[in-house]
Amino acid sequence: MSRYEVNGTCGSKKATVVLGWDPPLQHFFVDVWKAGSKARQPFYTSMAEPKGGFSTIDGLKKKLAQLGVTVSESTLSQVAQDRAGR
Repeated sequence: MSRYEVNGTCGSKKATVVLGWDPPLQHFFVDVWKAGSKARQPFYTSMAEPKGGFSTIDGLKKKLAQLGVTVSESTLSQVAQDRAGR
């Protein structure tokens, strides 16, 4: 399993984004915490999705865009490569 914790944005605010690839479950996952939040639960978690994650990197990117969450393209590329086993 790959797991990256990176700085991103959620709208105009800073956010912490944890994302990666889970080989046994065969899906990408993501959790988003808004900066300054003391919440124990993330603002968004892909575990709430019907399948618990996304089967494609494009599905993950689409969800991030819907949420207004941005992370670097290099991080998303690395996560996609993790799925390919590189």
